[in-house]
Amino acid sequence: MSAVGLTGLLFWLEPVRSTIAIGQINLLLMLLVLWDLTRRRGARWQGVGVGLATGIKLVPGIFVVYLLLTGRSRAAAVAGSVAVASVGVGFLVAPANSTNYWQGKFLVTSRIGELAETGNQSLSGLLARLAVPAPHSTIAWLLLALLLAPPAW
Repeated sequence: MSAVGLTGLLFWLEPVRSTIAIGQINLLLMLLVLWDLTRRRGARWQGVGVGLATGIKLVPGIFVVYLLLTGRSRAAAVAGSVAVASVGVGFLVAPANSTNYWQGKFLVTSRIGELAETGNQSLSGLLARLAVPAPHSTIAWLLLALLLAPPAW
């Protein structure tokens, strides 16, 4: 393998290495979502994996939208129900922490690090590193998101 090929492979695997290094469960959640979405259409309990992943971490919730857009409304309903149920379990196990989180803490992005930190590879992080002022950053983010988003068809 050439040095260029090896470098490309290592760059491609960097998110995996980082996730493991900081003890995140993102890979396990993605595996759960992939398992759920690649089962045959109409499979019993389809949506459970997406719902559980969403209940653990909000980001996989985008796949509930995906299920709706692809006409799998039953699977989307199952996913939504499982997500709500898992959040309910969270309230039973840790009521104070759950209340704190759902009363707005989940909207405070600075709790997980600075927005402009180089590890933040989101569009918001890019705009923060480019020092785009707050009122304009929302418009710039929306335009970039629309430009970069793949078509849904």
